[in-house]
Amino acid sequence: MNAPGTTDRPSPHNIELEQALLGAILVNNEAFHHVANFVEPRHFYEPVHAKIYEIAASLIRVGKIATPINVRPFLPSDLTVVDLTASQYLARLVADATTVINATDYGRSIRDFAERRNLIAICEATIAAAANAKPDQTAQAIGNAAVEGLAEIITSDTTHGAGTIRPIGAAMADYVGYVAAVYQGTAGDDIIKTGLRDLDERTGGMARGSLVVLAGRPGMGKTTVAVAIGRNAARLGHGVAFFSLEMPNRLSRRGACDGTVAFPHRRQSACDRRRHPRKVSGGKEKIGAHRQDPRPGGHRLFEIHPCHRSLRRSAPL
Repeated sequence: MNAPGTTDRPSPHNIELEQALLGAILVNNEAFHHVANFVEPRHFYEPVHAKIYEIAASLIRVGKIATPINVRPFLPSDLTVVDLTASQYLARLVADATTVINATDYGRSIRDFAERRNLIAICEATIAAAANAKPDQTAQAIGNAAVEGLAEIITSDTTHGAGTIRPIGAAMADYVGYVAAVYQGTAGDDIIKTGLRDLDERTGGMARGSLVVLAGRPGMGKTTVAVAIGRNAARLGHGVAFFSLEMPNRLSRRGACDGTVAFPHRRQSACDRRRHPRKVSGGKEKIGAHRQDPRPGGHRLFEIHPCHRSLRRSAPL
């Protein structure tokens, strides 16, 4: 029986892509600005390519021109690549250069190959750790380490910096137009109302994709407000998931009762069906709000994202 471990499969990469992008940068330094926001030296598979990219980036960022002549002195004097000297290899990169137009797509592909290699490394490290676990190392600890590594890749910018740099005046003009559209009610798709009139009047609601922090001392009603916002959003047809990191189930379930129920009754979980005619099926409300009970000891912050992904596969969020 074969023991689990690493395999001899080749790592995902494309040397020609790396050569073409480096050549484009050496021919026209403008190509660097098309990929500088998302391509780093560590994303290159070939170490020599990573070094050349690092040198070129350093030169361009200080206002100098990156050409084969300028890059060559910073490479090892005895460097040879495929029987070519450093000068000959730099000349070959220029000959195989892509155009500036293709630089962004080539950069995205290079980064995608790098992230795929990271995925393989994380999986292989997890297999090795699970097969050779120490006496004090639990399966949960091994899994948590894998989740942290995967979360960094999953939550990275999927567009790989595809945005363009625009004049601040044009950006401000777009924003003013957007605010006017929101005021006129023609751009409400990106805003989720909290259902709390005073709060909506002061904030305009919650923008999709934003992180909203509600802070306060213990016992000031943060959870009550959060649950109310979630319920109101669910009534408007938005998917809502409620994660409780540390609150006991009996307390977090207060949200199952409407705000019109007196606090003592909510604490006793005495929800009057006559006052709350919404039907409950399988523990999930028809309005589309979902809640995950905290495990003993509470969820860890980095566990929320994979929990949410799991929930989305079974619930219409």
